[in-house]
Amino acid sequence: LRTCRVAKQALAEPFATVVAFPAGKMLYAEPAGGPPTLLPFTDAPAEALVTQWRAALAAARVGAETDVQLVGLRRQNGVLEADLTSPAGATRCRARRVVLALGKRGQPRGLGIPGLEARSALDDARRYAGHAAVVVGGGDSAVEAAVALAEAGADVTLAARNLDRLEDMVAEFHANGWQAQALRLDVADTVTTETAVAANGPFDILVNSAGLARHSPATETTPEDFDAVADLNVKGAYFLTRAVAKGLLAAGLPGSLINISSQMAHVGGLDRAVYCATKHAVEGFSKAMALEFGPAQIRVNTICPTFIRTPLTEPTFGNPERMAWVKERIKLGRVGQVEDIMGAVVFLASDAAGLVTGSALMVDGGWTAE
Repeated sequence: LRTCRVAKQALAEPFATVVAFPAGKMLYAEPAGGPPTLLPFTDAPAEALVTQWRAALAAARVGAETDVQLVGLRRQNGVLEADLTSPAGATRCRARRVVLALGKRGQPRGLGIPGLEARSALDDARRYAGHAAVVVGGGDSAVEAAVALAEAGADVTLAARNLDRLEDMVAEFHANGWQAQALRLDVADTVTTETAVAANGPFDILVNSAGLARHSPATETTPEDFDAVADLNVKGAYFLTRAVAKGLLAAGLPGSLINISSQMAHVGGLDRAVYCATKHAVEGFSKAMALEFGPAQIRVNTICPTFIRTPLTEPTFGNPERMAWVKERIKLGRVGQVEDIMGAVVFLASDAAGLVTGSALMVDGGWTAE
C-alpha cells in the first residue's frame, strides 16, 4: 500500500498521478511536466527499483519506449482496470483498493484519461487506500478505531505492549481482507517508541488511545500513582505524537495526528485530580503542536469522549453514587460505547476534516455543555 508514496519520495519528483496495480506489479506514473510512464516493481532492493524507475522516466522524456506500455485504463464496476502490453504479450491488471491520484500535498488530481475522475476512483478504492495508520493502545477503543480505518482501506499498524493479543487481532484483520501488522510498543518508554516509529513509518494517521487512570481524592494521591499516570498520558503521548510528526516532516507528507483525550480535559471530576491534570496537558501540547506543524499540513487534534463502557471504566459503573453522577451529567441519557468514538476517528483522519487542527472533538453527550 505504501509503494506509491515511496516512489514519490524516492524519485524526489512532483507527480500529478501515481496508480499502483498490485496484481500486475506496475506503477502508472504521470510526472508533472512529463509523459505517463509505467514503472515495474518487484522484490528487488529499493535502491535497484529507484534506479530502474529513474531510467524509465528519463527514457520516456526523450521518447524511448519502455518495456511495458499502457494501452488502456478504465473503471468498471468500481474496479480500475489497465491493459498492458510487453514483449511477452498482453496482460490486464486490476486494482480495487490501491488507487492514488495525488498531487504534491496529497490532494486528488485528474488522471488525464477521459471518462475517469480521480474523485470517483478514490471513492471506489475506499477512503484511506494508500494511507498508513498507526493505532496505539490495547483497549477496545483502539481496536474499534483500527477496524474503522482498516475497513476503509488504510494499512494499519496496531501497536501495544501485548504482542500476542495484537497478532491475534492482525490475523482477524487479514481474514477480512484488511491490511494490518502488529508492533510491540510501550508508549511510556519514549526512547524505544521513537526508534520503533522511525523504523516502521512514516505514518500519516496516528490514533493514540493508550492511557491510564488511578483515581483517588487528591489528598490521597501518591507520587508513584502520579508518575505512572503522567508518564503514559502526558510524556508518552507527547513523544509518540512528536515521533510520528518527525517522520512526516522528514518525508514531506501531510498527516492527521489524533490523541484520545477526555471530557475531563475540559472540566474537573470527583477523585480525578491526577487524571484531569494529564488530560488538560494533552490538550495543551496538541494545540501547540498544531501551530508548529500546521505549515507542513500536519493536523493535530484530540477526541474527548465521556464515560465509555470499557474495562477501564467498570469501577465507575459499579459504584451507584458515581453512576448517578454520570447519568445526571450526560444530557443524552446514556453512557458512551466504543462505536461512538469510531465516527470521530474516521472524520478527523479524513480529508473532510482538512481544515480542522488544534481542536478538541467533544464526544460527551453534552457533559461539558453546561
